[in-house]
Amino acid sequence: MGISNENYSVDKACLIFSRAMSAGRLAHAYLFSGPEKALRERLALDVAGFLLCDHPVPEDAPSGACGRCIQCEKIARGVHPDLLLIYPEGGMIRLEQIRNLQSSLAFSPLVAKRRVCIVFDAHGMNAEAANALLKTLEEPPDRSYLFLTAGSVTGLLSTIVSRCQVVSCSQCPDEDAIRELERAGSYSTDHIQMAITLALGDTDTARRVLNAGGPDLRDAIVDFMGRREGQIARFFDLIHGLSTDRDRLLAAVAVIRGLVRDILVIKGMGTGSRAPSDLRRLLVNKDLFEVLKGIGTALAMEALGAYASWLDTIEWKLERNVNPQMLLEAALVFWIQRRFKGDRDF
Repeated sequence: MGISNENYSVDKACLIFSRAMSAGRLAHAYLFSGPEKALRERLALDVAGFLLCDHPVPEDAPSGACGRCIQCEKIARGVHPDLLLIYPEGGMIRLEQIRNLQSSLAFSPLVAKRRVCIVFDAHGMNAEAANALLKTLEEPPDRSYLFLTAGSVTGLLSTIVSRCQVVSCSQCPDEDAIRELERAGSYSTDHIQMAITLALGDTDTARRVLNAGGPDLRDAIVDFMGRREGQIARFFDLIHGLSTDRDRLLAAVAVIRGLVRDILVIKGMGTGSRAPSDLRRLLVNKDLFEVLKGIGTALAMEALGAYASWLDTIEWKLERNVNPQMLLEAALVFWIQRRFKGDRDF
């Protein structure tokens, strides 16, 4: 089950989880991903409460839980033994925390029908913790459900993302923000919506994407990524067109991140039993499903995951005005190296 990038409400989430539970399609692991920390954590907690509640009412209650049963009372007091919460310690989730989690999951739920564990800011796991968690995801305990929260799927091991159902917690800007973008230039509604989606709801980034050409910028970057001939010439065209304007560079990084994120999702989820129409709902660039699937065929998950992390570093340096042309070259040269080296490095 995936929940698409759209204006999100807790009651809608609980209704979808309720239907999945009734149909026996509840996955063992979910990743609540989105740029707004408070939103993704609230959704994870509310859905956890809904799954633990003895008398859930997704259609009527704001959180989906009844608020009156013994499970809800224990959750409200912060003493529910079947709701396990893991927070970063010193900015990091460590191996010992994951091992303690695994020890707890070895036993059956104590008072509820199921157990839920939430790992907050899962992108903060160190390598040892991430690898240990991966083993739990590969062999999930019976009647236990694991929720991860993260700002982006690109901050996690691709193998972890591929074993989770991704729940997008990105909210669209409110109507005032949309009107502000409309007033800022002669942008069509379609272009504004595309920019908002690429920016994951961030108005400033959406404005940069629009000012940089929006769909035209995206199409130019996709064309460069997918080329097998004439890629060097296209590389220099992009360098020439983007390197002199910091905002255009930041817009390009946002576009590339959205494209890489989609390739990771496509490769991680695969098509398998999932219909392409269902998979498209998880994508930022839904209209480019077939194109991105083709581009991703020759690329390995590990290389894409490392590149996605490098994009975060590039954005951080761009915001601090560190040699823009060098950073743009670093962001784009990945795709040339991949084509030259072929599949053997992946």
